[in-house]
Order: sequence, then structure tokens, then C-alpha cells
Amino acid sequence: MGGDLEFAHSDFRTAVWGHGYGFPLGDLVPYLEGEFIRTPHNEFFYALGYTGWIGVLLFALFQIEIFRLLWNAYRVDGRPLGIIFWAAMMVFGMFFPLGETPYGAIPFYLVIGWCASPLLRA
Repeated sequence: MGGDLEFAHSDFRTAVWGHGYGFPLGDLVPYLEGEFIRTPHNEFFYALGYTGWIGVLLFALFQIEIFRLLWNAYRVDGRPLGIIFWAAMMVFGMFFPLGETPYGAIPFYLVIGWCASPLLRA
């Protein structure tokens, strides 16, 4: 795991802006060098590898805003499903390809929108 961060921080530009989408992320890990891996099965390393620390910061801010939205929906109707679902999927996304694949991201954001819908009534 140390190889990931060392290569992502090989110079200032890649540390801040990342390598860009399409970069062979397998090259970030010495024992996977030369293998094409599009998704590292971890939302943090996905954001860091492709978009650098700017992308990690934007992803974190986006997730904080989603949490705030779900917290407000919870205060409106008293149902904690959205917060529990969001927290569970954030943990799940650190071990499996959730946010970086369409079959994981689309249902995730649809359920999040559904859980935030009580705010439309308020």
C-alpha cells in the first residue's frame, strides 16, 4: 500500500491533480505493474489515483453534503434509513467497487435521492 501513495506523490502535479482517467492504476502497485486495472476497489484510491488530492477533497465534500441532506431529511420525517444506508455504503465502498462502477453508483444515488425525498414535502 505504500507504493500507491509514493507513486501518486511522485511529483507535485500528480499529487494535486492525479494522473487522469485512463491511467493504468495497476502501475501504482509494484506487484501489479503492467496489468490494466481500471478500478482499485477502493473509493479513496480511485479518487487519489485519477484526480489526486483535489479529487479526494471534492469527493469528501460531496459526501459531507449528502450526509447533511440526509440528516435534514431525518429531522423532517424521523426515519434514519438514509443515514444508515449512506454510512454502510461508504464503508462498503472502501473494499468493493461501489462508486466507480455504474452497477454500484446508480442504485446508490437513486436510493440516496429516495431517502432525501421528505425534504421536498417540507
